Amino acid sequence: MEDITELILTWTSCCTDVWLRWFKNIDNAEDEFIEVEEALFSALVLPALKLHERPSLSESYSFFQAEYKKDICDKRSICKRQKAGNLHCESSHMDILLGSRMSIINIDFMGTLIDEKPYAELIINDSQVLLEPLINLRILFTPTSRPYKKPATTN
Repeated sequence: MEDITELILTWTSCCTDVWLRWFKNIDNAEDEFIEVEEALFSALVLPALKLHERPSLSESYSFFQAEYKKDICDKRSICKRQKAGNLHCESSHMDILLGSRMSIINIDFMGTLIDEKPYAELIINDSQVLLEPLINLRILFTPTSRPYKKPATTN
């Protein structure tokens, strides 16, 4: 297990800088920026992990764990993914102990859902994720992690 927090913070900071300088005011920029975000991740994070093959950003999350750097006793956004793919979030009180670990399903450098601060979507169970500011977490690379599989959906 390797602490890659600084790599992740560098990557999110670079994404933020490029987004604000070049993409923020462009129509539909979110769609265009996905490739930039992926390229920055591939250039800034993946080389340090010394993997035989370079997984995509979304595939890489299955190797990451979030570990709390402090106790949390506060309200947090608990979210469920809707059929359309968006998140529906509600605020709920959470007690989380220092050192607690959760799997990561996504990192949002823009902080879309929590005050424009980068956060990780942490897996609570098959249907819920917790949004946690990166400032509260250590990001650990665990090469033996099993990929998270999304639960099957019914139409």
